Amino acid sequence: MSRLTFLFCGMALVYLAWGGYTYFGGVWAIAPLFVGLACLFIVCRDAVFVDADNGNLTRQKDNSYDTKSQVDVLLGLRSIKVFVGITLLSLGAVFALICLAGFRSGPPYMLPWLFYVISLIAIVVGSCVLAGSFRMSLFTGAGKDFSIGVTRSVFWLLIVIVILGLILRAYNITELPAGVWYDEADNFVEAKHIHGNPGHTPIYNESTNLPSMFLLPVAMLEEINGSSWVNVRLVSIAFSLGFVLCIFLLGRQFIGTFGALSAAFLASTLRWSLNWGRIGMHGITAALFGALTGFLLLRALTRWRPIDFVWVGLCLGFGMWFYTAFRVFPLVVVIGIIISSMIRFPGIRKLVVCSVLLLLAFVAAAAPLLQYAVLNPNEFFGRSNEVFIAHYVSGQELFSAILGNFKQHLLMFNFTGDANPRHNIPLEPMLDPVSGVLFGLGIFIALTNRRNPMLLLLPAWLLIMLLPGIVTAPWESPQSLRSIGALPAVIILMSLPLVLVWRIAQETNHFAIKMLSVGLVLSLLVTVGGINIGTYFGRQASHPAVFSSFSTDHTIMADRMMDQSLKGFTLFASRQYLYSLTVMAVTGGIEYKDIRFPNDIPLSGENMGSGAAIYLEPREVGTFNLLKIYYPNATFSEIMTPGREKTLLYEILITKDYIEDQRGVEAKYHFTDGTFMDRREQSLSISWPIWSDDLSLPVKYVWETSLHVKYPGVHTFEFKGNGIVTINDLNPFMGGVESASMPLGVGLHKIRVEAYPDIDAGFDRLRWAPPGGRLRTIPTDHLFAGDIVPVGLAGSFYQNGVFTGETITATTQTFYYDPIVDGPYTAVWSGILEIPQPGDYLFHLSGNGDMSFVIDDEVIISGKLSQQLDSSPTYLPRSTLPISIHYKSLGSAPHFSISWTPPGLGKEVLPNKLITPNPFTNSRGQVLE
Repeated sequence: MSRLTFLFCGMALVYLAWGGYTYFGGVWAIAPLFVGLACLFIVCRDAVFVDADNGNLTRQKDNSYDTKSQVDVLLGLRSIKVFVGITLLSLGAVFALICLAGFRSGPPYMLPWLFYVISLIAIVVGSCVLAGSFRMSLFTGAGKDFSIGVTRSVFWLLIVIVILGLILRAYNITELPAGVWYDEADNFVEAKHIHGNPGHTPIYNESTNLPSMFLLPVAMLEEINGSSWVNVRLVSIAFSLGFVLCIFLLGRQFIGTFGALSAAFLASTLRWSLNWGRIGMHGITAALFGALTGFLLLRALTRWRPIDFVWVGLCLGFGMWFYTAFRVFPLVVVIGIIISSMIRFPGIRKLVVCSVLLLLAFVAAAAPLLQYAVLNPNEFFGRSNEVFIAHYVSGQELFSAILGNFKQHLLMFNFTGDANPRHNIPLEPMLDPVSGVLFGLGIFIALTNRRNPMLLLLPAWLLIMLLPGIVTAPWESPQSLRSIGALPAVIILMSLPLVLVWRIAQETNHFAIKMLSVGLVLSLLVTVGGINIGTYFGRQASHPAVFSSFSTDHTIMADRMMDQSLKGFTLFASRQYLYSLTVMAVTGGIEYKDIRFPNDIPLSGENMGSGAAIYLEPREVGTFNLLKIYYPNATFSEIMTPGREKTLLYEILITKDYIEDQRGVEAKYHFTDGTFMDRREQSLSISWPIWSDDLSLPVKYVWETSLHVKYPGVHTFEFKGNGIVTINDLNPFMGGVESASMPLGVGLHKIRVEAYPDIDAGFDRLRWAPPGGRLRTIPTDHLFAGDIVPVGLAGSFYQNGVFTGETITATTQTFYYDPIVDGPYTAVWSGILEIPQPGDYLFHLSGNGDMSFVIDDEVIISGKLSQQLDSSPTYLPRSTLPISIHYKSLGSAPHFSISWTPPGLGKEVLPNKLITPNPFTNSRGQVLE
């Protein structure tokens, strides 16, 4: 009764300390924490955590060596089993050598893989035969046979927990995570290659930077389930359920049956485990093989049978074929052997034999991978070296950086967790408050308990498996994925306080207290499960950063692309989405083109199906708004995260008829009777003899169109007719000149022809010769009318004061994927701004590089932009004013955004429709020096 009282008081005081720290600060936590830990120390130092019949490692005298017994057993050996066992081991070694030689000779690899499997089978069977034949302690020792017998009730409880884990992992698996992450898509695509050509399955996949073993079951599902990216998540679900089972086995060795069930339930519901059990990546395999190897190690250390160490080595070696973080797990095995030897030394001979067998089994299981690592160190260790902390800091800073990462990883459980939205709700602790306190109590119990010294392995396991995250790049710390090998130890440590309550409760004869204790334990488990399930499927699923970080925009775009492709639409997407692995995985390789402004917009309609489906990334919001001006009757969609907090993607659907309706020339004809006729021409050329018979010839006509220039340079124009031609409000044909040349940048240029019909010549026409071309009629797909008019800014670019090119940037929110000019350059973007009403205006400029914003030759904003700069109120009385942005870059790709706050209104992006490009008239030379 007194132990139970101390236990409840201790746990209550620790939770009180945690609450005091969380809500009132550390000073309120000191007293209850120390008093609570003192109470728990009294209780837990002599507590027993493993059933007596479950191989508990306690301090006891080793009486396993009985020389007479060994001699008696040796006399009973059957020579035939010895011969078979040694023969099989020898064959296993031979097949392993053949396997290694086959992998060195290059593809195809079908025979080397076959020999690898045969060698493992021969080694396993041979070891089992020898273990069954040798009756000396070298191969038997104390302990039960290799079984995990449990009662029927425990078996069914475990099945229920596994089914719960399956439901949590399979529920809505195609929609949560919402996107197919690049790494998932990469795994799927590489698995498809293996399925298509299994004979060329490599040991190590350079695309995924990991061994190929994880991809093999995905490739097998391709054969069973068809080609679907979901296969890669199904494989992760299977590994995750295996982890739940292995945690049960590990927990049963460490803390008994009840603790094993508690640990399995936590593994099934804990958000950290659940997250990686639903993502089609290798990470969960490190937790699985860690738990399985830990279980086999504890069994081996309770019995010291060499065959058990063979199983440990095989499992350890096979785990190396999966996630990189598992590579440090051999240190956990070494520490486990050291702790066990200190508790009960098995004898130097047995220690050496078992250790050597473990090492040989490890080498046998990982032999092809080890050979690859030796022969191809750059590829095998490339990703590890890339993220290794010493790659970024050195000298005295290296120690400080490692120490900082170490502290962050210790704090990630209860204070500040992984910031990567794919791994976690950014910066939230990896454990919920209840789990976090249980975890802390578990560490305290493991360090203070003296009846079960093997519990010390758990804190050591925790620290060792945090190393892959600790030695990672500083800005990625803490890293819960690379530290996932610590998850089995974390779960067992969380279960320790529950087992302590459960066991002490069994000691009391008071039924009410016993029921209260059982209720407390079960309520804690249900609370932890409820919090984690609710958090994962609630807050985490709807968090904007989490929702959008799994290549979600690529995935949504791929789904919509498939829908629109079935309707016959031609598909276009931002350059960022070109060659997307996610799109390839989701659609099976649907065809789409990249769209670039101003080269490809407006659309020409050539080689197009029933219309255009355009998908733009959020940075191309300017292009999205521009298309609203050009095609106002099209369908525009802005896809956002839950709660509409963040834009993921823009979709524009434009029918082919609408695209073609926007092409051509707006023509107005004046007749002698004073009437007018408007019609849409398809070119800047007309033959008067074919003019409609029932209409008299016009005495005057006006043609207006927007010329889409796709290649910059000097363009030559030839006009046959009697009138005035203006291009961008300039008249290159003054003085009766019929042919003129002028430089034009990529984009739209305004053309206006006002002339009188040349009846004698029989036709009027304006022809052009693009750079390097010959004179010809301007094609219809370069001429646009209707709502498609030049808007935005005209950009001119200079190097060392020399003009190098020009382009039309028809948006005030713009960015470029690449530098416009190689090397340092300066630029001027200029236009004519229409002022809707006189008044005081505020302007706001953001971008990169040194920039200034000029209105009517007056600098409004100037400075090096790392953040938004605002102008003081500026009174603008006139209806139209020249504006320009002056930009200086050292070679980076420019981006900028101009906003304003009109009188009496809120802040908004400067509307494109109010700005007309001002090419050729900007003040060339007035650029930043």
